[in-house]
Amino acid sequence: AFEDRLLLPMALQIPDTAQIGDQVYIEAEALYLVCYQICLPESANLYVTIEIGEPIIDARWTANIKRNLKNAPKQNKDFSASAKMSAGQVLLNIKSTHLAAGKYKNPYFYPYVQDMIDANAPQASRQYKQGIQMVLKPDWKLEDGLTEDLMGVIAFEAKTQEGWETQTAIVTASIKTPIDLGAPSTASQQPAQPRFPLFWLGLFAVFLISIGFGVVLAKRREKK
Repeated sequence: AFEDRLLLPMALQIPDTAQIGDQVYIEAEALYLVCYQICLPESANLYVTIEIGEPIIDARWTANIKRNLKNAPKQNKDFSASAKMSAGQVLLNIKSTHLAAGKYKNPYFYPYVQDMIDANAPQASRQYKQGIQMVLKPDWKLEDGLTEDLMGVIAFEAKTQEGWETQTAIVTASIKTPIDLGAPSTASQQPAQPRFPLFWLGLFAVFLISIGFGVVLAKRREKK
């Protein structure tokens, strides 16, 4: 889960008709979880007003924003996925050369939408020739089954020359186009233990970084 200081970059859209000196009002309703041994839901209504000015680079934010953009999960053409319900479980097929036997460990899937997957249940995976099949326990939002594509982030530890490092990729698991993973492999993965939901905790930080982008994109003008 996220710890200490958290930065989640997001784009701040300013209308083309905006003029220098105009006020931009940003408001957010933040829903997030604070977790230790259990997770407690919290909420907050947040807002800020900034004044549009000439573009500047703010040294307080620039390096951290660039670092986070570089390390954030991204779309990767090497990953394709499909999902289906079977015997009360979600079977998530993820095809990728990055998920070949011996090249990775500890895969874990984070859905974009909360309560799709039971966050307290371990996630098991089965190794196939061309990728892995993850076995997930559905939560209450899937009581009627999978009715739309399952979107989220696959995180895993990859074997590199420098050792094991965490890698991520955004995946959209189709419910209409099955992914063929080839023959099953004799290699197996231990069930990944549940981790605290990342994305809901991050909603609060989305607001904080929107302020940061506002500082980068718009400078308060001193009144003469």
